[in-house]
Amino acid sequence: THLVEAARSRRAPETRAHLARLAEVAVVLFETEERTLREVGAPSLERHALEHRRFLDDLEVVSHELARRGADALVDLGVARFVASWLEAHVSGTDRDLGQAAGPEASA
Repeated sequence: THLVEAARSRRAPETRAHLARLAEVAVVLFETEERTLREVGAPSLERHALEHRRFLDDLEVVSHELARRGADALVDLGVARFVASWLEAHVSGTDRDLGQAAGPEASA
């Protein structure tokens, strides 16, 4: 993705812009996921919402450190690795609960 490329290339301003866009998109996606889980009464809602909140909080910390320290923060914080590993873990783990909770129409 563009975020990972910018972070690996130590392009701090570009990385901050991508992080801001990722946060915007994540908020909308997370609200949709949580609404779906709430509607079906899924027991995983609380855990799911907590993961979402932590991710957004972590993005905020990364963005703040990037603004404060510039490109050095990209290396120290492992921005590319953090985002990629979180998304992989969330989609392959927690979001499986979402697919099951939403029923067969969610996988269509």
